[in-house]
This record gives sequence, C-alpha cells and structure tokens, in this order.
Amino acid sequence: MTLSRPIRAAMLAMMAGLSLVGCASNAYDPSLSPQQNAMRQQAGRWNATVATGALVGAAGGAALGAAVGGRNRGTAALIGAGAGALGGLLAGALVANRNLAFENQEMPLQDRIADAQARALELQRSAQAANELAADNIRRLDFLENQVRRGQISASALSAQARSMQADVDLMRQEQSGAQEFVNRLADSAKTAPQLRSEEGKARHSANSIQRSADQLENRLARVPAA
Repeated sequence: MTLSRPIRAAMLAMMAGLSLVGCASNAYDPSLSPQQNAMRQQAGRWNATVATGALVGAAGGAALGAAVGGRNRGTAALIGAGAGALGGLLAGALVANRNLAFENQEMPLQDRIADAQARALELQRSAQAANELAADNIRRLDFLENQVRRGQISASALSAQARSMQADVDLMRQEQSGAQEFVNRLADSAKTAPQLRSEEGKARHSANSIQRSADQLENRLARVPAA
C-alpha cells in the first residue's frame, strides 16, 4: 500500500505524538500493579489515537500540527487526573471529532484504510491490556482471599484492594463505550467503502473483548466477602 506524501507525514507525526503521550501522560504509579499501570498507559495511547481525529480534514493534512501540538498535550494532562477523567475525555474526543480521517470520502481510499488500520491496531492493544489486567486481578483476588482465611491480612485490606480493582472495571467500561462508538463510525463508513469492513470487524472484536474482560472482573469482585 502506497500512501500519499501528506498522509505519510500525517501518520508519522501521529505515531510520534502517540509515543510522547504514552511516555508523559501516565507516569508509572508504584501503588498500582504492573498490569494496572499498563492498562492506564494503553488507555492514554488509545485516547490520543481518537483525539487526533483531525489528522486529515477536507483541506488535507495541514491540521495535524495543531492537533498533535495542542490538543494532545491537553489530553495528556487530563489523563493523569484518573480513570474517570480519561473516560470522559475519550467520549468527548470521539464526539468532537466528527471527521476522523477514515470517514473523509474526499480522501484516497488507501489512505482511509491506513487510518482505520492504525486506530484499530491501537484498540486491539487496549483489548489485550484489559484482558491481562482482568486475569491478573482475578489471580490477585484468589491470593488475597486465601491470605484472609489464613489470618495473614485483614478483610478490610482485601476490600481496599477490591475497590482499586473496581476502578479498573470502570476504566474498561469507559474504554468499551468509546470503542463501540469507533466501531459504529467504522460501520457507517464501510457502507460506502466496503474495504473498511475488515477493520470494522477487528475493532468490533476488540470492543467485545474489552467488555468480556470487564464482565469477568466485575463478576469476580461480586464474590469478594464484605469486610
């Protein structure tokens, strides 16, 4: 696949911007598990992906510098405020960007496909991070409940850990909501550009995977004994 020069520049700049956001937006928090940190950092990268929706507007790729240089820095600052703020920002970014590049029918089809592929890949990574986090939290809950039974930790300590994990569920739900919006918009675009259906299918699979991870963890949390 050969990209036009403006789109190549746009995609390279987007990747650079995402790299910077990934490094700066979510500093490693030693109070969280490695999987919790990984999920938050990946959520920041996915959020940045949809926040750069104006990569290529009707006039071409000239808006990229402003999108990466301005909006994403604000995005990065807000992401650090926590899962709730991140989820709200994700939804807001999708609502605000009514012209994601793959939706622009004025663009060459190959460039629309490349844009959809880049976003779908980032969503796939988010789904993998959610899956790993849910599995790790479930293992931790099994271990902590065993420690409570042995009298090695208190029930209140277990409850505190469970509350932290509920925040992980909330973040997954917020990501899944934004992912579903992305899927819906891909599906709409695929009506006039059937070549996008492959990416729609991948994105739908990722969105469903995030939902399953959230459901599995929430169901396990529901079985944690009250303190």
